[in-house]
Amino acid sequence: MRKEHWERSFFDYLLAAETRPFLWGQFDCCLFVAGAAQSVTGIDVTQDFPPFYSDEEGAREYLAKMGGLPDLFDAAFLPLGAARISPLYAKRGDIMLLELPSGEGFEMMGAVVMGRDVTFLTDQGMRSVSLPVAAGLSAQAWSFK
Repeated sequence: MRKEHWERSFFDYLLAAETRPFLWGQFDCCLFVAGAAQSVTGIDVTQDFPPFYSDEEGAREYLAKMGGLPDLFDAAFLPLGAARISPLYAKRGDIMLLELPSGEGFEMMGAVVMGRDVTFLTDQGMRSVSLPVAAGLSAQAWSFK
């Protein structure tokens, strides 16, 4: 459920996130999305799903233990009133999983819908793609009511 006046806290969060460095277990793609969700809902999902990792290998082990990113996102965000939706219907403040090309094939990455763009965090900083492009990247989306 979106909190009252969520737009301001969402904007403030994204503005602050632009300058934060990527760091596994502290500010990575999943924690970027969790922070955005908190700015929209007022609820910190990391209290129930604390990130017990500090590197990429540890993150992969943690995600495997949680059943993978889609299961982790369902467990974290559905109880907040989020609903799975078609990525083409995602709107500002919603969250997505994108399947992006990587050196090893494809990799799932958490992302935040900004409006017409979808933003995700990489170890090189924040990146964005248009919503239609994101929807074509085997995307999954969750919307907060």
